Formats: sequence, C-alpha cells, structure tokens
Amino acid sequence: MLDPAFTLITANYGGRTAKWGYEHLEENVLSYQPDMVTLWWGFDDMGGCPGTFDRDTNELLVYKLESVVEDHIYYLTSQIDALLELGIPVIVMTPVPALQGNLPWSHFDENNNLIWEEGHWCSFNRGLSALVEAQRALVAGYAANQQEVYLVDVWQIYMDHPDAEKMYMDVVHPGSNGAQLIAEGWLEMFEASQR
Repeated sequence: MLDPAFTLITANYGGRTAKWGYEHLEENVLSYQPDMVTLWWGFDDMGGCPGTFDRDTNELLVYKLESVVEDHIYYLTSQIDALLELGIPVIVMTPVPALQGNLPWSHFDENNNLIWEEGHWCSFNRGLSALVEAQRALVAGYAANQQEVYLVDVWQIYMDHPDAEKMYMDVVHPGSNGAQLIAEGWLEMFEASQR
C-alpha cells in the first residue's frame, strides 16, 4: 500500500519495553538514518498481570499502575525527544487491547521461560487503558506545540471492530484483518504527515 518511492524498514523486538527501546535507540533505529520513525510500545511495559495486579485478589493495584505508566511515558518521551532533536518526525501507535479484556497470569520458571497459567486471568485492559490514555495525552501535547508527533490509535481501531473476524491470532497479537486495519490507519497518518 506504500508508495514505492519510500523505503519501509520494520523491526520487531517482541517482549521489550519503551525503556529498552530508548537504551537501544542508537543501534536499532538511528543507525538507519531514518526520515521518520514509528514507535509501538506499551503492552509489554505493563509486565502482564503481575505488573499491576495482586495475585491473591486479582485486583488492579493503582500505585503499581501509576508507576508503570510513569516509567513508560518517561522512556517514550525520551525516544521522541531524541528523534525530534535530529529533525525526525515520529508516529506513536497505541497498544492492541487484550482479547475480551483479559490476560492469563504468567510467571517465569527456573530457566527463565515464560509460563502461562491456564484458568487464572486478570482484567488486563483496565490497566492498559490508562497507559493508552497517557500516550494519547503525550502525543496531544506535542501536537499542541506544533511538533511532528502523530498518533495511530490502534486501541481505538480495535474498539471500533469488536466483532470483526481475524482481529487476533491469540489474545494479544493482531490477526490478518487486525493487521490490515492497523496498516491502513498507519498509512493514513503517514500520508497526512507528508502534506
């Protein structure tokens, strides 16, 4: 869908956070000398259910959520500011909501492998939605200052298509239809940024 005059470089660093992205910005992004960068962080910043929920009660722990969101926004802002200082516009994409709002609990075994716990779920989107709101506010702040930071609201794309088929491959990753809608949203924002 992208005009062939543009070169699109994609990189996927699964399981990473905005902090990791900031710490590795030079080798993973700036080394390509990009004209524009898309940042898509947030879901993994939450740390799954253990990141913001109490294991015994399954209640959202507001103090943990506030800390997670504050750290995420700090490192996302640090990336954006570093890119803007180099004259590189930025597109920020909000996370995909967890399917039906829930995520299975998880833990790491003795070999540091992630283990999903069947039948034990948290209402993950309750916390993730706060991170999405913080991302939206951050981008709005840059836009209000007429800085070249744009938003692709993936969260809203998914909320607008709650019953569409193939939106997910599993409970967290986009399926073929979800990926298509995300790509269309990204392309629309990219083209708008070029005007």
